[in-house]
Amino acid sequence: MEPRYLPGDRVVFNLNLRPRNGDVCIFKIKETEGVLLNRYFETGKKGEKVKLVSDNPDFEERIFSMDQFLFIYPAWETIRREKR
Repeated sequence: MEPRYLPGDRVVFNLNLRPRNGDVCIFKIKETEGVLLNRYFETGKKGEKVKLVSDNPDFEERIFSMDQFLFIYPAWETIRREKR
C-alpha cells in the first residue's frame, strides 16, 4: 500500500476549522520542538483528550490532554506534482 503522503507533497492546513475524528492534522505539543502529522481522535469525557494515530504502523498511538497542545490544524488540501 502506498503512503498517503510522499516526499515533495505539499499539505495545506485550515487554521479556521475545528478538527473532526479521523482528520489528518498538524499538531504542536507545548513541551516539544517539532510538529506531528497524525490522525486526530477525541477521547475521554467531553473530548478533553486527543488520541494521535499515525498511518505508519511502526508508530504507536499516543494520548494527550487538550491543554498540552499549542495548536491543532486539520489538513485541507494535498498538492502533489505528477513529475518529481
